[in-house]
Amino acid sequence: MDVYSGRCHAFWFLTSPVLMTDNGYQKPKTLADIAGRLGACALSDGRDKNGRDTANLLPHRALLKSPWGLQACMTGQRLYRQPQPENQDLWESWTVNNQDGLMWLTIPGTMRTVELREIIDALDPWYGSDIGRVKPVRRKKDNRHRINGRNDELFFGVSQWCRDSHPVVKDYRDIYAELESRNHNFPDPLPGWELKSIAKSISGWMTHCYKPGRQDGTRGRDSKLTEGLTVKQRQALSGRISAEQRKTKSLIAMADAVKTLTENNQAITQKNVVEASGLSASTVQKYWSFQNTRDGVHSGSGGADALSCFFLKTIKERSVQQKLALKAERFYLKLIARLEKKKAKPLRVIMEPIGFSRVNPDHHRIFELCQHVKALNQDAIRRAENRKKAKKTKANQFERTRWHEENARLPREEQRTRFYHRKAEIIAHYESEIGLAMEYDAPHIAEKLRNAMKSKLSAENKVRVQFLGR
Repeated sequence: MDVYSGRCHAFWFLTSPVLMTDNGYQKPKTLADIAGRLGACALSDGRDKNGRDTANLLPHRALLKSPWGLQACMTGQRLYRQPQPENQDLWESWTVNNQDGLMWLTIPGTMRTVELREIIDALDPWYGSDIGRVKPVRRKKDNRHRINGRNDELFFGVSQWCRDSHPVVKDYRDIYAELESRNHNFPDPLPGWELKSIAKSISGWMTHCYKPGRQDGTRGRDSKLTEGLTVKQRQALSGRISAEQRKTKSLIAMADAVKTLTENNQAITQKNVVEASGLSASTVQKYWSFQNTRDGVHSGSGGADALSCFFLKTIKERSVQQKLALKAERFYLKLIARLEKKKAKPLRVIMEPIGFSRVNPDHHRIFELCQHVKALNQDAIRRAENRKKAKKTKANQFERTRWHEENARLPREEQRTRFYHRKAEIIAHYESEIGLAMEYDAPHIAEKLRNAMKSKLSAENKVRVQFLGR
């Protein structure tokens, strides 16, 4: 008790401590809460002027005063919350008779440890009706089975085997055969009658209660398309597909809005398209460059890397179709002029025009130009790969020459040893790749790897002879 302010604390020493963190069990926490509120109700003498109980349970992690704290251990000046003590006579008596040097008045009880159940059983008949019981939180049932013996090991092991097999095993004879094969591994096998009982139990459960899920483990919109890929590759591919679908849906909505505005003789502006399509202003502004609303041509930003699509299905006028065909021809001619350059970069996307008719003579020229662009793009891709290959070959040749030049400065015996080690590393590297190719039944790849190994060893020998001739 703090004799100056009149505040008191009551303590119990528990026989079994309660872990109050998230890792602790919920039942001991609930019992501790009930016992604490019962004790607070027993010590309370009504309500104060603010309508609160004069005694309450302090929360976990609350800062408590030690009952046996000494005045001699206090550092600094003692401060009080109020100018005068709550009970002047008690305070003066305490200051005069405090022979132990304690900070507060301490009244020891029996000083024995108690269980939470003892506190609840003693106080519940008197104060149980005054507190609101807290409904304990039900913990989820632990489905992980604990193997306690041979029976459990056989039962759970064979049950898992029945579920994992394809198809699922339900027949009593197959289950009994699997139990027998596993039972022989025990130093002291189970008798036959016990195996029959376990097999009967597993067979009945698999027949009447088991509901198999998806055995292939594939689900979702793109399950067949992403089969065999890693998780990150599936996520990336599905994301690109979803983005293209959203983009196509937005473009179709904008095209329908343009058609509606044209039929109603309204101005084709971004604001009107937003109102007619129901899309947001940012979406319409984002895809506005893909739709030239005056002549119906959908094109990219004009660069060689842009996506080119020409929609002609909704256009009926002959003059407009001719104008679109001329614009499409100019667009492809620009791409051809760019791809015919010596070091042209290949295009990322090339798509055929949509809505063109191959029978229409005005459109036949467009398809020829599109095919020509595709052929030039393939040549550009091949040239880019050849440039990368030549650059890599040049770097390998430089590294090979530098290594042999350094090796030529060493003694002849050490030169020969290092050279043989270098050749052995090359052979080991290619042999592992060839073995992997043969394992996956790809003999043509294995033959290419053998030829690459021979050419690399031949290049090493040529450089070696060149430095030996010096």
